[in-house]
Amino acid sequence: MIREQKLHIHPDAGIVATPGSTDGEILIDAHPLHEDSVKEDQHTSDGWHFGTSDWVAGADEEYFPEVAECGTNANTAWDEISRLARWNEEAIEARCEGRYEAAEQLLRKALDVTGSNLDHSDPMVLTCSNNLATILQDQAKLEEAEYLFSRVLDIREDVLGLEDHSTLLSLNNLATVLRDTGRQDEAEQLLRIATAIGDDILGKGHKDMCTFANNLAVVLNRREMFEEAESTLRQVIGDRTEQFGGSHPDTLTSANNLAMVLCDRGKHHDAQMLFRSVLAGREERHGREHPRTCVTVWWLAHLVGVLGHESEAITLYQRAISGFAKSLGEDHPYTVSCQDQLAEMGVLLCRNMADRVS
Repeated sequence: MIREQKLHIHPDAGIVATPGSTDGEILIDAHPLHEDSVKEDQHTSDGWHFGTSDWVAGADEEYFPEVAECGTNANTAWDEISRLARWNEEAIEARCEGRYEAAEQLLRKALDVTGSNLDHSDPMVLTCSNNLATILQDQAKLEEAEYLFSRVLDIREDVLGLEDHSTLLSLNNLATVLRDTGRQDEAEQLLRIATAIGDDILGKGHKDMCTFANNLAVVLNRREMFEEAESTLRQVIGDRTEQFGGSHPDTLTSANNLAMVLCDRGKHHDAQMLFRSVLAGREERHGREHPRTCVTVWWLAHLVGVLGHESEAITLYQRAISGFAKSLGEDHPYTVSCQDQLAEMGVLLCRNMADRVS
């Protein structure tokens, strides 16, 4: 196995209290053997892939041989798989709309009612488990998300092998939750493994290779390996622009991440221009209150505050807080962190106004 399952959070765990800390990419399953099939309108604005479920009954034996062999229980098993697929599709739609609690409830229901007809290693069960972990990560429920991602990875590696597309996607997904719990070295290791193997089995131009590279760059930035992070993201942006166009959600994700790196490197002018460009693209694609739009608003608020534009920063913080509260909840770490930074910005503005008067 690549790693042992971990049922606890690292002592240094916790959401990194910086804007945009979730602007990586998790690959969502809709059917484990159809992950290459992606519809543009089923991407969130951070580029998380919502694979489409092209249900092909004529391929039953090929995709689920264990069901084809179950004799008189075949119809019952297929009923279970069909229900799982339907609830999974509904959960994908809910998540795309930012309705995370509804998506979580759908996937928990799907996994609770599978009964004894489906094994825990059934591809559709793994799909729903992966997607539930993603929804939990959206809501900062990181311990359970890590457990589910680890379990799915272990099963896929055992059944399919490490050099399988689905296993590589699970490596990517587990790396994102390790990143969010502060374990950047572990996340980097998994992403470099996925990238190295993916080069051979997928090819450098594959869309999922862009995902691995994007997420690796986010981790490198957190480890202050800024030069490699920036060059990696510029390459990803070029590849995605060529594949999908400049306004595609995946391209906007990598552009937003590049702006983060530029901000951390002190290239504030370039970062501000890029954040404003990404914000315009996300507003047009997903609306003003979508979580990913709010991530960019949050980063822009942080940056303009650093540049001394306190009044604009306060307005942007207030907008981000409103959006996060509606989509993620008032107690979500992003909502709370944004509120804390708004309070600090208010104090700074008052202090600066007092200094000007004196």
